[in-house]
Amino acid sequence: MAPNSRFLCASPDYLARRGVPSEPQDLAGHDCIVLRENDEDVTLWRFRRKRSEVAVRVPATLSSNDGEVARQWALAGKGIVMRSEWDVAESLRSGRLVRLLPEWELPDADVVALVASRAGMSARVKLFLSFLQARFKPLPPWRR
Repeated sequence: MAPNSRFLCASPDYLARRGVPSEPQDLAGHDCIVLRENDEDVTLWRFRRKRSEVAVRVPATLSSNDGEVARQWALAGKGIVMRSEWDVAESLRSGRLVRLLPEWELPDADVVALVASRAGMSARVKLFLSFLQARFKPLPPWRR
């Protein structure tokens, strides 16, 4: 397993035009990019800070079932997106995206390897899992 947080991000261009939200509730007045996955309610974003929890219904200005498309829209200044840390880490480091509301936590999306059963696992799968463990320890690449 590797730790992977989710972040709210937007481009500097979008923030210059629309302003920076200071609280989760401010998102209701912004253009939000949502990623459609399974049957989840993708317009209800949940935040946690200390003992406070807040759920905000965001306007889905753009939606896609492709995370790469959603990230590209954010980079192009089309709105605010919630993405996994591993997907936006480089864009945050380069300044192409800006992390928003960093004092609020979003639900984690840790990276895990699912296998049918440890018993009877092939040598190839064992080797691959060992490779992943070595690659993600002590820190995964997106946190280096």
